[in-house]
Amino acid sequence: MLTLNETVFHSQELASLEWHTISVASVLERLSVSPPAGLDDSQVVRRRTTYGLNKITPSPSNAFKKIMEWIFGGFGSLLLVASLVCFIAWYESEHSLYLFNSFLCQETSRKSTRGF
Repeated sequence: MLTLNETVFHSQELASLEWHTISVASVLERLSVSPPAGLDDSQVVRRRTTYGLNKITPSPSNAFKKIMEWIFGGFGSLLLVASLVCFIAWYESEHSLYLFNSFLCQETSRKSTRGF
C-alpha cells in the first residue's frame, strides 16, 4: 500500500510524463541506449537492481474476500435477505398453522362433549 507522499509523488511523476511526445532519438539519449548495441552488462545489472526484473507480478488473491464480495455484494445480498425472509415466513406459517389446527381440534372436541 502506498503512503500519501508516495501517491502524490507518483501522480506528479505521471503528470510530467512526456515520453510519448518526444522523438525516438531523444528517448534513446535519455536512457543511454544504443539501438544496435543495446545495454551493456553493467547497465543491465544496475537497472535490474534499481527497477527489478521486467516481469508482471500477479496480484495477490484473497479467496475469502472474493467469496464475501460475491455473497454480500450486489444482487447476492438481495437474494440472501429475500431467502431469509422467505424461510422466516414459512416457519411462522407452519408454526401458526399447527397452532390453529390444535386450537380447532380442541374446539371440535369441546363441541362434541357438549352434545351439539
